[in-house]
Amino acid sequence: MKKKNESTLVETLGKLRNILQNAPSPEIMAEELRMMRFKVRPLQGDFSQINFKNTKFIETLWKLGKLDEFFQTELSKASGRQRQTILNTIMNMYDQFQNQLNSITLKQEPSSQDHSSILEMEIVKERTNKQRIN
Repeated sequence: MKKKNESTLVETLGKLRNILQNAPSPEIMAEELRMMRFKVRPLQGDFSQINFKNTKFIETLWKLGKLDEFFQTELSKASGRQRQTILNTIMNMYDQFQNQLNSITLKQEPSSQDHSSILEMEIVKERTNKQRIN
């Protein structure tokens, strides 16, 4: 029985790795991000010169979205020890992608005057509350 559980765990994590490594083109990722319902809310700074079409930004945000989708579908299928391993793996990857997002330069034209300007934004994924009709 342990062999089957371990095999399932390896397959599950392999599926996640496969999804993230076989990313589509930036255009398709951008379209998928729209379907994932990500919203960017400016909190501080001048956002008029921000390039939200930055390929690294799109790719990292897409990976976070795919990680979230994977978490929503696969974690409930896992049991006990597998669940904890999957959760730890997802949280480690989530932290990596968050750090990548924080290090991306989104300004279109970096000028020498803007070294001290701080940009702060919140990126959220809208969730829909599905109501069941009896």
